Amino acid sequence: MKKIILILIFSLICLTAPSVRAASPEPTAAMDARPMEKLADKLQDGLKTDAKLKIAVLEFNYTDGRKSQGPMIIQERLTTILAQNKKLIIIERNLLQKVMQELKLGASGAIDTQTAKKIGKLLGVDAIASGTLNDLKNSKTEINARIIETESAKILSASSAIIEKTWEDTASTGNISTTANYDGKSLVQIAILLDTSSSMDGLINQTKNQLWSIVNELTSSEKDDNNPIVQVALYEYGNSSLSKEDGFIRQILPFTRDLDTVAEELFALRTNGGEEYCGETINKAANDLKWSKKDDVYKVIFIAGNEAFTQGTLDFRQA
Repeated sequence: MKKIILILIFSLICLTAPSVRAASPEPTAAMDARPMEKLADKLQDGLKTDAKLKIAVLEFNYTDGRKSQGPMIIQERLTTILAQNKKLIIIERNLLQKVMQELKLGASGAIDTQTAKKIGKLLGVDAIASGTLNDLKNSKTEINARIIETESAKILSASSAIIEKTWEDTASTGNISTTANYDGKSLVQIAILLDTSSSMDGLINQTKNQLWSIVNELTSSEKDDNNPIVQVALYEYGNSSLSKEDGFIRQILPFTRDLDTVAEELFALRTNGGEEYCGETINKAANDLKWSKKDDVYKVIFIAGNEAFTQGTLDFRQA
């Protein structure tokens, strides 16, 4: 925890203000057929072309990077459904695995332009079906899916669905292992803490854009010719609609690789009164998040607001 970098953006804002047991999918296929089919239908409806498209369906990894049979099960189910569309040519899974191993990419759901082009060139595919999984309450799992053009990494269509979870994860579910495998790529962990008190009126949109540009810059960075795996967590603080007992602080998202969800939540935030307890907010992010214990991981906290750090009982330097 002592090696997490803390970056304060207060002055910047002011100056610029002008053991895996997988349940077999066969017995439960009927249970999840309708939401999966609806998801596939929406993905296909968004493809504005009459020409045949060649598509590779990747595994749908968990947003927190956990090891599970779920990513492969969802990949298989979606492949089976899409293969029934005669306008689509679906790449066989074994061939896809060989190419991904050759590229040392694994079956990641995080696709950047460079990766998309490599897969497209080696497999001769026009697009990639990719996405993420996120467990909900009552044994439900949320699927966020998208079809990405390999030439430009442009999202051609997107959809989501909630299904019954029919598989189990390893005992380390939700944790970032000290020996986690990120397909040979480096890991970047970013915690964004945004002041949503009324003092940010007139500054909030500019601040969101600045924070998101930082995320994009880190996402597009390279090490050994590879873009990193980027995980982002999001907090808001200082909003009077939040609980006083919690210090007017709310964790919106834990570490996740689903940057679309992060962007959606970040840009939906609104200001409303409140007191800004910066020290407490930093302390929560530093201690409550599942930070990697590996020394070669870039770990950083960005806190952005428009008030002094003196409010609250905890000095930010002690957080």
